[in-house]
Order: sequence, then C-alpha cells, then structure tokens
Amino acid sequence: MSTNHWPQNPWRAPLVLIAFAVIPNLLNCKAPQSRNQQLPNSSIPSPEPTMLVGRSNEVSSVAFSPDGKTVASGNVGGKIIFWDVETAEVKRTLTDRGIPMASVTFSPDGKMLASEDLVGGIRLWDVQTWEVKQKLLGKRGVFSPDSKIVASSVENFVALWDVNTGEKKLVLRGHNNPVVINSIAISPNGKMVASGSGTFAGNGYETAILWDSQTGEVKHVIKFAEYGNIRVAFSPDSKTVAIMYGDGPVVMVNAQKGDSAPMRAMGRGGVAFSPDGKTLASVSEYKTVKLWDAKTWEVKQTLTGHESTVNSVAFSPNSKMLASGSSDKTVRLWDAQTGQLRLILTGARP
Repeated sequence: MSTNHWPQNPWRAPLVLIAFAVIPNLLNCKAPQSRNQQLPNSSIPSPEPTMLVGRSNEVSSVAFSPDGKTVASGNVGGKIIFWDVETAEVKRTLTDRGIPMASVTFSPDGKMLASEDLVGGIRLWDVQTWEVKQKLLGKRGVFSPDSKIVASSVENFVALWDVNTGEKKLVLRGHNNPVVINSIAISPNGKMVASGSGTFAGNGYETAILWDSQTGEVKHVIKFAEYGNIRVAFSPDSKTVAIMYGDGPVVMVNAQKGDSAPMRAMGRGGVAFSPDGKTLASVSEYKTVKLWDAKTWEVKQTLTGHESTVNSVAFSPNSKMLASGSSDKTVRLWDAQTGQLRLILTGARP
C-alpha cells in the first residue's frame, strides 16, 4: 500500500457532486474477514437557448440517462425532474417525501434510478412503474454496469449491495473514524474503487483511498492536510484518478502505482471526465464550468451563465453535451465542443 501526502489548502468549497464510473462482476466478490462489517441489509434541435418551466428549487444533482435522451435533476425541495432533451418537455416529476435530494443516477441498463436523500438513504426506482424497488443504507449510490450492484458510503465504510435482495456483498474499510465519505467512484474496468473523505475527519487531514474491488484491499492512500471535501473521478481508461481537494488543484493519480502530481489550479468544485476520455469538466469559481483538454490540460471552453454555485456536472453518453445544475435553480445544457448554451431548464423565473 502506498501513501502520499499533500499540503494544506487555504481555500474552502461547498459540497459538489461528480460523475461516477461503474464496475462489473461485483456479485462474485468476497469480503476478507478483516474488512467485513455487519451492516443492515437493506442531440439539441435548436441553436438558441430555450427556457423551460418545471422546477422551483435549488438543483443539487444532474444525470443523463444511458440513451442520452433524458436528463434527471434532483433538488433540495425533494423533487426529481425528468427532462426530454429533444422536445424540451418535463416527462415526469417524482417527490420523495419532500426530503432534499443529494444525488440522482441512472443504472447502466436504463431500467432504474438511484436517488440519495440527505437523511442518508438510497432509493432505487423502477423507471417503468416508478415504484421504489429497493431501499438501501448509505449515500453516494453507484451502479455496477450490469445494474445488479450498488455501492454506497456508510459512515466511514464503502458498502456494496445486491440490488435485488438488498444484501451486503462487501465492505471496504480504511478511512479513519470518525469520517464522512464525500464521494465514491469506480473504475470502468471494474478493478478499483476510489473514495474521498469529507470535512469531518477530525484527525488533521482528509484522505482519498483506492481499493481493490475484488479483495477489498487498500491499494493507495493519498492524504491532504487539514479539512476539505474531496471529490474523485476515474478516467474512462481506468488508468488515472482525478482528485480535487477543497478549492485547490486537481491531483492526478496513477491508479496502478499510486504516483501523483498536481495540475494547474482548476477551480473550486467537482470534476468529471467525458465518456470518450478527451475532456475533463471542473467547476471554477463556483458559478462557471471549465472544460479541459485531457491530454494537454489546456482550457478548451469556459461555460458562464449560472448566477450561483454550480453543484453538479454530467456529460451525455456520447460526450457531446454537458449538463450543469446550480443553486440558481437552473439546469443548463451546453454543447461540450463549442461551449454554446443550448437549454435552460428552470421554474424559478418567468
């Protein structure tokens, strides 16, 4: 196991959500006894921006459906809104007990949606019947590519759950206690899981941990001085993990060796790789989003227009669009190649 240390960061940032990768064949995983933990089982038609009506609360999370035809958003008022990208219409609205939504994500097969509320529960929705199929413990829900497993954070653990039965399959341990796990990402090749701690470690530093998804072994630990939310994201080739700590530069980590190096300062929020691996999106100075060339690390586009903190960014499956959700109560869809604003999804203003 390797351990890297990064110095103190003088800035602070609000929690920002990032896009997650998926993991295969987790149903065959077995947890080592030393790491086992008992847990309860449980394309845009018009070149001009279009204003839509359909929401009235701050947006906490955005996600594209696997076919790229729908954008889902979760808001702090407890609503989940599904937007048709081509017709610019609200397809459906779900209300989950009025509890604020922290994140939403589709399963890879497009049959389910996972919603995470701020109380600490994950609900799995059948997108055909809109019934809740399963209630799971934890936060930061991530689907496996076969849609049979969901990973979540439970206190200072990462738990892997069977979607059909709600049973715990594996628990990954390594974060200190007490700690809040702020983000989870799983490598596209299914071999590793990454997690980043939040602002309540209480031990003088925060950590990002890379795990072996088959054995639960801790492979690499990257430590950051003092406190700050850590966000993690795997590159599509699974070779690199982008780690953003607080408001500071992104640290690029070799997923196999654990070697790391800081990039130029990239802003004050979360990060997300495009599915084709050519672009990295980062929230910059809260209200803007920057698109970076993933080879040269030069800025390709700067997306401006939000009037408050950007809380979530997500690429479309074909990497041609980027969705951003903000506390200004809007979801905005951008052309990821030109940076042109295509749609504004909102209900906050006339």
